[in-house]
Parts: sequence; C-alpha cells; structure tokens
Amino acid sequence: DGDDGVLLAEALLSCLETVVDRELTGFAAGNNLGDFVKAIVVSKLFHMIDPALNTYTDDTIYVGVILEDFDSVNNNRFTVNHKEVTSDNTDMADGLSGVLFTRGRKDNDCGKIMMWAWAAMRVMDFLETREEVDLDCVTVCGHSRLGKTALLAAATDERFAFAHSNDSGCCGAAITRGKIGEQPSDICRVFPYWFCENYLKYSDNVDLLPFDQHWLIASIAPRFVSVASAIDDKWADPDSEFLSCVAAS
Repeated sequence: DGDDGVLLAEALLSCLETVVDRELTGFAAGNNLGDFVKAIVVSKLFHMIDPALNTYTDDTIYVGVILEDFDSVNNNRFTVNHKEVTSDNTDMADGLSGVLFTRGRKDNDCGKIMMWAWAAMRVMDFLETREEVDLDCVTVCGHSRLGKTALLAAATDERFAFAHSNDSGCCGAAITRGKIGEQPSDICRVFPYWFCENYLKYSDNVDLLPFDQHWLIASIAPRFVSVASAIDDKWADPDSEFLSCVAAS
C-alpha cells in the first residue's frame, strides 16, 4: 500500500528482467513490459522442453497456452527461468527474496518455491493482456523442483486450468508418510530455503504434519492435474506419487 507498494514495484523492476520470449503465432516483436506492472517478473526465457531432444530441464517453469490460431506445439509456450526470479540457493538477499525480506524473514514467510510459483502467476497476468490467448486452457508445468512449483502455482491461482508435474517427488506430488527414497529430512537439509521455516520443524517428524501432499493435489480440483515420473526413479518414488493422486481423488 502507498509508498511501500511503489518502492516494491520499483525494486522488482530494477532487480528482475522483464523480457518475454514470445514464440506465439501473431505475436509482435519487442521486449518492453515497463507498462505492465503486473508482468514485472516475466523473465528472459529458456525452454523447459527441448524440441530436439524432447527432454525436460529443471531450469524453467513452463506456462503453456492454447491459442485460437497456432501452427505447431512450439508456438504456444512461455517459460520462466526461476533463477532470474531469485537464486536457487540460501541467499535470501537475491532477486525477489531480497525485496521481500529486507526486514528479516518470519517462520511462516514463504520459501523460494513459492516465489517461483508467484512468478508463474505473473506470466498469467501478462497472458490476460493478450487477445490471442484462450484463458480457459492455460497450463503450468515443471520438472523436479519446478514440478513442485507448478503444483503450488496451480493450487494458489485458479486461473490455471491444468497443472503438470514431472518427477516432483518429495514435498511435491509424492505422499510423505511411508515414502521411500528422498525424505523431508533429506530435502530440508540440502534445500531448506525452498520452504517456510515452519515446515523444517517437521523434517524429522513427518507423522506430526497436519497434512500430506495429496492435500496439495486435491486443492487444484476441480481443475486438472497430471503427475508423471520415471518408473525407476526411486528417489522421487512414483508409487507414492500415485498413492497421493489416489488419495486426492
């Protein structure tokens, strides 16, 4: 509100790139989004799906749209490099986290996964300015840590009609209780900055959690969710991801 809101907007504009890679049929060239305050975190892009290799990378969040007039699968995607939003490390002074936590971070303040999800929502803000986009058919998806991000983005923003996570595993699509492979104690030790600090209190006491990951998937209903993993990826534990989907259903 007031001056704080202006300072926040100015700080975000100064620390985050606002370049959109528009591989959409009929989109004009250009990269100045200064007039779109809501789109300030639409970052310079790298494709999550490599068209040549048909592979995923965990460097990007993917927001796909179905256009009224498009000529190939490669012409309907926006991607955000999450590291341009805030770094994938413990540095809470970097990028968006540096703007949010100038006065310190509380136990229930968000971690970086939520910040990356927020960036995906800002992409959606931008899509709402485009007449070419069918806003009823927007998908958010990601791989690994960004699979977790995609689920969270869809759970907290009902404008996404569909969410897809690939290999999101622990703290993503996989149910926590009884899970094999990666455990909350593992992920919280290596990536504590992904989560609010309150969650870390449960890393060695998962049975005390007041929820489990099927709540995350169920919160996207009645919209659509797709969960995928490599069958031999025991670290992510596709069986527990399946159980989570069953419980959410």
